[in-house]
Amino acid sequence: MSRYSNRPLTRDLPTTQLFLDRYFSTGVYYPSINSGNQKRLLLSNPAESGVVLLAVEPTVRSSGQIKIDKHKNVSIDTTGDAPPTGITSKSSPEKSSIATVQLGGDTETGAFSDGLAFSPKTSAGSGGQGTPGSAGESGITNLIYPGDNLVLSATAVGNNRTISIDMDFIEYPEENLP
Repeated sequence: MSRYSNRPLTRDLPTTQLFLDRYFSTGVYYPSINSGNQKRLLLSNPAESGVVLLAVEPTVRSSGQIKIDKHKNVSIDTTGDAPPTGITSKSSPEKSSIATVQLGGDTETGAFSDGLAFSPKTSAGSGGQGTPGSAGESGITNLIYPGDNLVLSATAVGNNRTISIDMDFIEYPEENLP
């Protein structure tokens, strides 16, 4: 018996989009971050894309305590480099994403400011992970419309932290929105 038998379409949205080659992943890993050092990952949806990016449970992991922030529609003061892995399709190596991703924060090339701030989160003192934002059964936490962006930030609390920031997303056709 399925745990979500009363909502099969809601729960199957990510799986359905995976089969339709619309599911992507991006992220970055930092091996040694000192106290107070902030790292940021910005996901942007081009203005003419024709899709809405559905962020699926963005996650920050760390070997120690960190502060996690999320901002929507920031100003891009300085364009950042893409993470080493860029954006990858979760279903097909031939499929590429319309979205763009940039790195920002301390000792990174990108600088971002302002934007709509969501409430900050803190990971457990001994490390672990944080998922900034509530997700319903579908796992979708944010919508990134054409021309919009979303930034996920991690600030080390204590020295020598390993930090990873991951953002999975679905490119959902704008005309299919309810």
